[in-house]
Amino acid sequence: MKFNTKNHPRHFLAKSLSFRGKGTNLVCDLCDNEINVESKLYCGICESYFHESCLTITSPKVHQHTLFFIRRKNSFACNVCGLVGTDKINMYTCVPCDFFVHRNCIFLPTVIKITRHSHRLLRAHNSYEYNKRPCKICQDIVSDNYEGYTCSDKTCDYVAHAFCATRSEVWGGKDVKGESEEDSNLEFDVEVEIYGRAIHHFSHNHNLTRLLIDAAEEKIGKICQACILPIDMGSFLCCKQCDFALHDKCARLPRKMEQMLHRHPLVLEENITNIEEGFFTCSICKQDSCGFMYRCFKEDCEFKIDVNCASFVEPFYHTAHHHPLFLKQQFDGGSEPFGCMVCDLSSRIVAACSNPFCIFTLDFKCATLPGSVKCKYDTHPLTLSSTIEVIQLLGLRKLYSQSSPLWCEICEAEVNGKNLFYTCNSCCTTIHVECILGKHLYMKPGHRIKVNGVEIDIVSNNGASRPTCHTCQLICQDKILFIKKRDGVCFCSIKCFPSSTKVVPNNINIIDYSSKRRLVKAAVRDELPTVTPVGRIPSGEKKKSLKYLD
Repeated sequence: MKFNTKNHPRHFLAKSLSFRGKGTNLVCDLCDNEINVESKLYCGICESYFHESCLTITSPKVHQHTLFFIRRKNSFACNVCGLVGTDKINMYTCVPCDFFVHRNCIFLPTVIKITRHSHRLLRAHNSYEYNKRPCKICQDIVSDNYEGYTCSDKTCDYVAHAFCATRSEVWGGKDVKGESEEDSNLEFDVEVEIYGRAIHHFSHNHNLTRLLIDAAEEKIGKICQACILPIDMGSFLCCKQCDFALHDKCARLPRKMEQMLHRHPLVLEENITNIEEGFFTCSICKQDSCGFMYRCFKEDCEFKIDVNCASFVEPFYHTAHHHPLFLKQQFDGGSEPFGCMVCDLSSRIVAACSNPFCIFTLDFKCATLPGSVKCKYDTHPLTLSSTIEVIQLLGLRKLYSQSSPLWCEICEAEVNGKNLFYTCNSCCTTIHVECILGKHLYMKPGHRIKVNGVEIDIVSNNGASRPTCHTCQLICQDKILFIKKRDGVCFCSIKCFPSSTKVVPNNINIIDYSSKRRLVKAAVRDELPTVTPVGRIPSGEKKKSLKYLD
């Protein structure tokens, strides 16, 4: 039972031989293990039970003397983690040594392995070797007065707070003391060269050829099957028998990896058709993707991440900021999430600047955008930029508001300088991110997905005219469309796809093309799923009507 010490400042313990009822299991409030009926202590105020042996801990690893349970509320800082806990009564003490420690800190592991670091971490007892180094997890200074974890490699300066390194979101919960250490946590697939040119990759049946695109060359129109981003420049692998292509860096992705964004190892899945829906939603950036996916190797863990987020490493360098960025997480579910500086959306995991005088954060949707792209409106590569840093550092908010606005070369709408955009400083070209990459930048044309049990084809929206979305009745201006396979109904996004199949009222006879838009809008406004058909469209006009509604 969880209780608040504000209303319950002290335990009054007494031996109790009573039993709540047959079949009732009593659990110790300290160790969470079942209590023997014949031997227990009981606090009648909060109805908590305790093992008598849990009140005293002999020969603890954290101290040379016996520790005794403090039965009342206190405000002492734990000698191990340095935190002051006021919401629970769970602290032990050695009074002669003035030593205080939380119960969970007494049993901290000696050697751990976390996915945020390549080496093992050793528990350090009041080490003076920290030298005021920052914790690599929260970026706050590690105090010499308390315990922490240091890297087992003496040449590595990695340190972490004890409470940061052993969080459930960071550590897998296993003490690896005495276990053999693996040489590497990465598994690479070896490229096999045939006749000096052809390359075999595990994700494709055909042989691939490595090519190089110069930055001055025109776009080739190929999409990387791993990250689903366009292949604009640099070396890449392509198949001469089909449209399969990979960025050179994506072709070298490890089959198994440890990523700091998740506490368990991850396994690469290149065949997205193994997923019933044909796509997945990244657990970090919350974006839908048809590309390669890293999945947690534990069957009961639903963590999935795309290769763009999986490529995040510390320090992380972004073209929109001059300082390196580091991972920052909101572990406490009740606290306010972080805000992205460029899109103003909230997230519990961001890339943040560690400089204490610089407040700059990016959510992973913005942080993983490609740093440079090509566009037919400019002969030079465009760089991802933002004016928020200049405004923040130099205080030019008033100057920026009075300066000439930026305009997108594609949609001809104004570009908000606070948001990320692509620009060429030489030619003064500015383009919205969505205009050049699209709103669904990780969904590829030519792929079939399934939403709510209905098959949907993803197609390029490059026709002479733009169709209208069946749900929102807005013109589909994105780079791709979602077409329902069964009847060809068009949607501008997955969000517009209804949760249940809508029934088209066949009592609407659309003959007058001048008023057809008004009729369709009226049908959508009248809640299509609740409409009961009362008539039939004449057979000669049915095909024409459905064609427009689609």
